[in-house]
Amino acid sequence: MSIATLVLGESGSGKSTSLRNLDPEKTGIIQCINKPLPFKSSGWKVELNVARTNDPVKILDILRAHNKDIIVIDDFQSVLVDEFMRRATQRGYDKFTNIRKIAWDTFNLAGALAEHSRVYILTHSHTDDNGGIHVKTVGKMVDQVITPEGYFTRLC
Repeated sequence: MSIATLVLGESGSGKSTSLRNLDPEKTGIIQCINKPLPFKSSGWKVELNVARTNDPVKILDILRAHNKDIIVIDDFQSVLVDEFMRRATQRGYDKFTNIRKIAWDTFNLAGALAEHSRVYILTHSHTDDNGGIHVKTVGKMVDQVITPEGYFTRLC
């Protein structure tokens, strides 16, 4: 069983910048938004240890096939938002069911990889009316069914 850690923070709080502290030889990054890393990135190379995709199926395939000690998904919330926007004209609840399934599949797999693996899922946070900090998703239709924080033994 792998160690899955959920890293929550507001936009600009340093989630992606913290990756500079990881060894590029031992780490793979799945960038869900196609943008440069926010630090000097000489050790990080697309196709070598950086994959760029927001496709949930490809993300799961990369997680299953990775050969690094550490794998990072940056920024998972964008995967949910992108799926929501791809289906913006679709009516009904099916799109929310699919988005919940994407989150559920990803969180379950993050904790079920090889024992030596560590998976970090970086995502945006949301503060509720009571001051509690939670994973920012795409709304109540997702939040009423799945509690992302419950799938992780470690939250940062």
